[in-house]
Amino acid sequence: MLIYLSIIFESLAFIVSIFCIKKNKGSTIEWMSLFLFYSLLTECLGVYFNYYLHKPTTPIYLVYQIVSCCFYSYLFYKLLNNYRYIRFFILAFAIINSLIFGYIFFFISNFIEFNYKMKIIDGIYFVCISCIYLYAQFMDDDLEELLVKKSGFWIAAGLLLFYSAYSIVITLHPITSKNKIFVFGLPLHNFFAQVLSVILYICFSAAMIVWKPKTTTLS
Repeated sequence: MLIYLSIIFESLAFIVSIFCIKKNKGSTIEWMSLFLFYSLLTECLGVYFNYYLHKPTTPIYLVYQIVSCCFYSYLFYKLLNNYRYIRFFILAFAIINSLIFGYIFFFISNFIEFNYKMKIIDGIYFVCISCIYLYAQFMDDDLEELLVKKSGFWIAAGLLLFYSAYSIVITLHPITSKNKIFVFGLPLHNFFAQVLSVILYICFSAAMIVWKPKTTTLS
């Protein structure tokens, strides 16, 4: 049952995005429903290939890592629109990261270990960008509303909590896989991914719910 935990919460987040699709049209998170649908499809394919066909799922998740990195980078690129150099760094990282993943996918036969190393790099990247965004919000003198009422806060908080914990687990993957450490029948990194995804998709749902279109006042 635990293997379906992320699928359940992804489905719930996708349903929320459908209800919010009209409200969020034209906003930073207008593509969230499409991304969540792709994430849900990836998880379903991963479970089907791994537990029913008993075939490797690394290529499926390798493509997902490219897409998710580009999408999350796009979100922060839009959210940090007043920070020119940080936006340049985000754009450069997304392009270079995609090229590296593409190279791994097409030219490296045994790309599983490289994949885990790239997950660590991506995790550190998202933790840093999330912290930068949150710091920028706290330092904003023009902040007129609570952070919990801003969709960017929930996106950054979800990614920060997810990747700060998951990156540590992935770093320990050589040790945990060698010693065959399982929790509830799942490898340790898969178990944490399932549990942390609950937090991530709750935060994404909150981001879609709290987003409000900017209103203009007539003087």
